[in-house]
Amino acid sequence: MITRPTTIDADHVRSLIRHPGWGIQQKFDGVYCVAKCRAGEVAAETRNGLPLDLGKLSDQFGRDTDYELHGELAWGCFYPWAETTNPDATYVDQLTRASALVERWAQPSVRRVQMWTGTDAKREAFDRAQARNIEGVIFRHLIDPSRAHRFKFRHRVDCVVEGLTPGRQSVRIGLRGENGATVQVGKVAIGSPADWRAMVSALAIGPVVVEVEYRKVSRNGCLIEPALIRQRIDKPAAGCGVDQLAVSHLGEIDGPYVTDRAATVTVNGAVRMRGAA
Repeated sequence: MITRPTTIDADHVRSLIRHPGWGIQQKFDGVYCVAKCRAGEVAAETRNGLPLDLGKLSDQFGRDTDYELHGELAWGCFYPWAETTNPDATYVDQLTRASALVERWAQPSVRRVQMWTGTDAKREAFDRAQARNIEGVIFRHLIDPSRAHRFKFRHRVDCVVEGLTPGRQSVRIGLRGENGATVQVGKVAIGSPADWRAMVSALAIGPVVVEVEYRKVSRNGCLIEPALIRQRIDKPAAGCGVDQLAVSHLGEIDGPYVTDRAATVTVNGAVRMRGAA
């Protein structure tokens, strides 16, 4: 049975990289999709059973055999990582069957999902994913499909505090662009009343630089899931440039860069790929 991966910390990651019973895959930043073919008809739904309108992408699914593919819709492509018509199959078998269908169809927008096994291969894949600013990785048990864990990468950046938002006890943060102008990257909460008072006092004296941790950068350039780490009294505001940002990579660990990400919208209760016919 396929279940939602649980979130793990860095210590758990290190143990799973060393453990021979686990493989590593890329975590795709998209929409969970279950694509089913019954009697030549293809239909898709979300993890929660909402219908998915695949639009023109449905033309790239084969119809000569029944299947149930679990995967991710991301960047206008479908990445299936399990074929589950046999509930007793191991995860390796489910992945192998999904990959065989992808290779047989040979369509550009239905893409094979790679899994790395072995300590060295897993460590190299993990390092490449982090270096390319991919959202994260999934660890899957090679035998039991119900066992999976996810790890999301986080990054740090030094920002300039641009102002206070007292009602929410947070501050507006920004970075310096190439021409010296400020680029707003969102807001970050101040944890305690004491920290808030210290921030107010520091801003009364001059520019304040803070170190902020975040998961990724949104399309409009804001930090997603920002968290204040500390004030940086040792760093000038001029050194807080936009070049620090780890902009999320659109593509695969070992694949090409993708320049367009297909968004999804909800229409009458159904999830639909933006631009789908």
